[in-house]
Amino acid sequence: MINKEITLEQLRDFILRQAPMTFDVYDKAKAADPDDVFTTRWASGRIDGLLQIIQVIDSDAFDMLLADRHARMGTENWTDEFDDLGN
Repeated sequence: MINKEITLEQLRDFILRQAPMTFDVYDKAKAADPDDVFTTRWASGRIDGLLQIIQVIDSDAFDMLLADRHARMGTENWTDEFDDLGN
């Protein structure tokens, strides 16, 4: 059931609290074992999901999180190979 008491600001603030925790999981997994693709891909996917939601709510927060994602994880994502399909 949808919680009608939640505002867009509360949703944005929740995402902005979750993103640093997820970046921390990524950073720790990468430092402990660079080959730990399970944890790093989980964190990367979670950040991408948070970015998709925040993009429609707050463009400034989106830009900030995207820059942080690129700085930590690079600019490639699993859909890059599909970007030119159909063109």
